[in-house]
Amino acid sequence: MKILLKKWLWKVELILIALACQISVVGAAEVAGEGIEQIVGTRVIDVQGNRIQLGMDENVLKAVVIVFLNPTCSPLVMDRSTNDVRSLNEISAHVHKLGMKFYGVVSDINTSWAEVKEYVDSQGLGFPVILDGDGNLAHLLNPVTTSEVFVLSKHSELLRHGGLSGISEIVTAVSKGEFSQERQSISKDCPLRRPDVTEQSLNYNQHIAGLIQGNCVECHRKNGVAPFHLENYIQARNFAHVIAHVTRERIMPPWKADSDSGHYLNERLLTQYQIDLIQNWVKGGAKEGDAAAAIPAPELDVSGWRLGQPDIVITMPEAFDIPSSGPDIYRYFVVNDAIPDDLQIAMIDFKPGDPSVVHHSNFFVDYGKKARKMDEKDPKPGFSVFGTGGFFSYWDEDSTAAGLGAWAPSGNPVRYADGIGIKLPGGADFVFEVHYHPTGKKTRDLSQLGIYLSEKPIKRAVSSLFVGTSQIDIPAGDANYRRQFWIELPANIELVDIAPHMHYLGTRAEVDALLPSGKTVSLLKADWDFRWQGAYYYREPLHLPKGTRISAMMRYDNSADNPYNPYSPPTRATWGWGTDQEMGEIYLTVLSESDDDLKKLQDAAQQSWYRSSAP
Repeated sequence: MKILLKKWLWKVELILIALACQISVVGAAEVAGEGIEQIVGTRVIDVQGNRIQLGMDENVLKAVVIVFLNPTCSPLVMDRSTNDVRSLNEISAHVHKLGMKFYGVVSDINTSWAEVKEYVDSQGLGFPVILDGDGNLAHLLNPVTTSEVFVLSKHSELLRHGGLSGISEIVTAVSKGEFSQERQSISKDCPLRRPDVTEQSLNYNQHIAGLIQGNCVECHRKNGVAPFHLENYIQARNFAHVIAHVTRERIMPPWKADSDSGHYLNERLLTQYQIDLIQNWVKGGAKEGDAAAAIPAPELDVSGWRLGQPDIVITMPEAFDIPSSGPDIYRYFVVNDAIPDDLQIAMIDFKPGDPSVVHHSNFFVDYGKKARKMDEKDPKPGFSVFGTGGFFSYWDEDSTAAGLGAWAPSGNPVRYADGIGIKLPGGADFVFEVHYHPTGKKTRDLSQLGIYLSEKPIKRAVSSLFVGTSQIDIPAGDANYRRQFWIELPANIELVDIAPHMHYLGTRAEVDALLPSGKTVSLLKADWDFRWQGAYYYREPLHLPKGTRISAMMRYDNSADNPYNPYSPPTRATWGWGTDQEMGEIYLTVLSESDDDLKKLQDAAQQSWYRSSAP
C-alpha cells in the first residue's frame, strides 16, 4: 500500500490534467505558420448556441478545416463544380472520420443570426456552423471572399488555402502527415463584408454576444464562480465599462502566461482585434441592436457540474458556517469510507457549495483513518491543523494518505484521455481541505466532489513531482527578491502540465528546461496572482529526456508598492504554510515509463527541497 500510494502522489494545490495524444518534440508548443495566430483552441458559439473550442475534442488537439459560407450570396458558396449540400456534408463526414474537425463560418456584417439559422436548417448542413459576428476568425484568417477554405494543422499552421476542389484528397494527406503548405487561386464571386472595429454601429446582438458567451459566460453565470453575470444584454450593458477596462488591461479573461513561452491547452486570451471591438462598442453607447440578430445563449448546466452528472458524488458530511468577517479559515472535512471499492477514474470535478467564499479546495484519500480520528477531537464540523502542514507529509514513507487533486476558481476539471487516469485502491476515507475567505456576509458551504469512471481500462497513471525550496527569507521592503531551485531528471518523462505556487508576495515564475544537448526550452513564463491559481496544460505532453535540468526562478515583492502585501508596513517574510508567509514551488504532472523511474523521479524532487537555493 505504501509504495502504491507513492505512485499516485498527486499535486494538492492545483488541478491535474492529462492528454492522450502523440508526444511532441520538446517545446512549449509549435507556433502558427505563415503569421497566423492560434486558431485551434479559439472559443466560439455556433448557430445552435453551443460553446466550441475549435479543433479540441475532449482536450485533444485536432487539425481543422474551415469553409467560409454566405447565405445571401448563393445557395452554397463553393466551387461551382461541387455546388451542392451533399458534397459539403460528405466532406465533413470524411474529415471527421480522419480524426479532424470541420466547421462552416459565416462572417458577414449584414447577416443576422436568424438568417444564418434558417440557412443552416433549410440546407440541412450537418456540421457546426459558426456565426463569426465579431469578425475575429475572418480577421485571423483574412479571407477575401466567402468561398475560401482553410486547412490548419492542430498547431494552427496553415497547410492549405483555396477552394473546395480536391479537398478530400488533401485532408487525407494531412491526416497522414504527407501534405505541405499550399495556396490555390480563389474565385472572387462574393466579397466578404467584415465589421469595422472603429464604426459606431457596433451592437451587442450582432457583434459582441458571441464573444462574451464564448469567453466569459463559463464563469459569469448563475452558479458560476464570478461575482456578476453576463448571460444577456442587460447584464453586459450594466457592466460594459468594467468589461472594457478589464479586457483593455488584459485582466480578463484571467491568463498570466507570456505568449512567447508557448501556447497551452487551457489558455484564455482575446485577440487585440476583439479587445478593440469591445472598446468601440462601449464608446458607441453599448447598443443592443436588432433582436433578430441575437445568437441564442448557450445551454448551461445549472447543476454546477461542468462535465455532466458524475458517476460518484462525494459530499461534505455537513454544512459549515462561514462568518461575515474575520481571518481566512482552513478546514478539513472527512467522509468516512467514501472509497469502498477500487476505482479507475477518468475525470474529476469539484462543485463549491458557495463559490463566493470557497477560495480553493484540496482533496485527499486517507487509508490510515488518521483524519477521522482528528475530526473526532474537534466539536465543530471538520477539524483544522492550519500552520502545521496538514495531516500528512509529502515525504513520509509511512504515510497512508495522499493528495488526489484540487480546485481553484480559474482551474478546469480534471479530464483524462483514453488509457490515462487514476487507479484508486478501495478502502479509503475522503478528505476535503477547504480554504474559506469571508466576504462580509454570513453563509454556509456544502461542497462536493464528482468522480467520473473510465469506460476503458487505464493503462498509464499520471503522477506529480513536487519541486521547490523552503529557503525563503524576504527582507521588508525588498521589491525584487528571487529564489531559484531545480531538479535533474533521472529518467525520461512526458510533462503534461506545470503549476507554480507562491503566496501574496509572489510576482513572477519562470521555468526552463536545459536539455542534455545544451538546448534551453522555456516551459513557463508567467506573472503570478494568488487570486488566480491554476495549472498550465501543454497542448501535447512534452518529452523531456533523462538528464534534463528543470530550473525555476521565482520573484517576490515585499515592498509597500505591492497592493497584495498582507502587511503594512512590510515586514520580514519567511517560508510557511500561512498565506501571510511565503512559498516557492512547482508541481509537474508527468507520465513516467516505469514504477522504478517514478520512484527515482520522486526522490530527485524531494532533493530539490534540501539543496542550497541560489538567489
